[in-house]
Amino acid sequence: MKKDYYSESSHVFLFTMFTGSKKAKINNYRVHNHPEIEIGCITGGSGIYILDGEEFTAGPGDVFIVRPNEQHCVPTITSEPLDSFNLYLSPYFLWSICANYISLDKLNTLVDHSAGFVHKIHASETDKRRIASLAEISDSEDENSRFRARMLVTELVVSLSGQMRDPGTSSARLESVSGHIEDIQAAITYMNDNIAEQLTLKDIAAAINMSGTSMITAFKAVTGLTPYRYLTLQRIEKSVDMLRHTNATMTEIALQCGFQNSVSFNRAFKAVTGLTPSEYRNM
Repeated sequence: MKKDYYSESSHVFLFTMFTGSKKAKINNYRVHNHPEIEIGCITGGSGIYILDGEEFTAGPGDVFIVRPNEQHCVPTITSEPLDSFNLYLSPYFLWSICANYISLDKLNTLVDHSAGFVHKIHASETDKRRIASLAEISDSEDENSRFRARMLVTELVVSLSGQMRDPGTSSARLESVSGHIEDIQAAITYMNDNIAEQLTLKDIAAAINMSGTSMITAFKAVTGLTPYRYLTLQRIEKSVDMLRHTNATMTEIALQCGFQNSVSFNRAFKAVTGLTPSEYRNM
């Protein structure tokens, strides 16, 4: 069963997870790609996995990491069915949740398309248990397990993140942004600490001593998000907390979350959640 998970507060997409079972057939699976990060965990059977032009054998315990827009497919199944558990992760999940537990350079590895990335990892016994638990949750109708799923996915990403780059290789792209990783961390801290202010991109860039253009480029390279998108999502997260737990007016919430007025707050909130702030509060 395919399950989509969203932020409980702002309803921003976090990740999708599902189990699969594939049988061998002629012209088995087409080459494809997608903008999300995919973590594919083989739980049974065996086959051939082609990822970014490289061919791998796939068997139980193997985990494949597919970076955004990488071409991949499973052209051959040698022992059927080929069973798997699959995760599709959004950039927001990585940079708003996983970033609390993983260094920015390791997270950047997940969107880095240079050489040296380790696409195939053999899961530890602990990760196998996490994957089995997630597969069970994915096939369950129990809606109360959503928090546990989010915790397990975070733990799995944290565990795998330390194994995604060959220590003997360097990354030209990582090297190109590595000098800015601390700057971007500082920008994120500055935005979070000043979320109630009417911040502009110029303000954020000045706070970390970068030009606006360089800051935007580096921020997107490191996080996969623009500074404006990150700031907007954080503001919506804070506003949802206030809608749930305070009796503040819409104007008060708007101003405390950095919006110019209730009109701009209403517009941004609906664009992210699909609801107006009033509709959300009255749910």
